Amino acid sequence: MISSNVETGVDTLLELLKKKGKLSLSEASKELGIEESTIKLWVDFLVEEKVIGIEYKFTKPYIYLNKPKDDGKGKIINEEQINIKTFKDQFEHRAAASSIPKQQVGFLWKDHVLNQLELEKPFFFREARKRGLDDIDQLWEAYRQQVTSG
Repeated sequence: MISSNVETGVDTLLELLKKKGKLSLSEASKELGIEESTIKLWVDFLVEEKVIGIEYKFTKPYIYLNKPKDDGKGKIINEEQINIKTFKDQFEHRAAASSIPKQQVGFLWKDHVLNQLELEKPFFFREARKRGLDDIDQLWEAYRQQVTSG
């Protein structure tokens, strides 16, 4: 049976940060079994979106989750949940700001998603094998369909 929840490499990174607090890019890479260059790409985007923060100690970057905003009344304001729709909306907004014709944005989005999926594929298969899951190819195809259908 296929779960209705989809977890990406970025989700795994965020969960790791919740557990560990603050860690270096190299530590995150080692813990997740993902190349540091890939982690850096995710971090760049997540820092830009203010989901995580980054600080340097002697040129070594350390990443951490940003805390939810406090509204000044002692109540924590929850930030919007990050999901594929949020990423798509932001992509479309940046495309419009870059004067990309609206009819091309859908094709560009699909191409972007397919390229990102190919980067995720080795991690997906490695994690599925670690968990002893059967028919990983079928799981991958279901995941791919779910991500690209939105």
